[in-house]
Amino acid sequence: MSADDFNDALEQFFRAMRAARLKPGPLPGDLTLSQLVLLLPLLEPENADGCTVGVLAEAAAVASPTATRTLDGLERDGIVIRRPSPTDRRSVLVTLTDRGRELMLEAREARRAARAELYARLSPAEQEEAERILRRLAEVIRSI
Repeated sequence: MSADDFNDALEQFFRAMRAARLKPGPLPGDLTLSQLVLLLPLLEPENADGCTVGVLAEAAAVASPTATRTLDGLERDGIVIRRPSPTDRRSVLVTLTDRGRELMLEAREARRAARAELYARLSPAEQEEAERILRRLAEVIRSI
């Protein structure tokens, strides 16, 4: 395989991933994939007290103003609460409401089920190879 072949394969993969993101998914409560990705850090135990908008934006790879606009709608819908940080007057902490936590847990489980279905469509050898290659690609991309 040449570098051009790899580039073509990677482009096909990215196009397939973008197309998959645009398909209506089985996400509960009308959550979008972008909203889900933005809020995922709030499910981590170390973030039980909330996250700043900047932390959420960075984890979702979006600009802080984009995260803020998304959070405006999520707060209006009763999915998140924003409150002043007790340690930094300039910061706001975002936490999930009970309803928001329930929706996020359901959404995370729906994503896991979809990925398990994808995994099941691969042969055992492909499953092993895919895991190895995906981990290695992530490592290389992080080092760039």
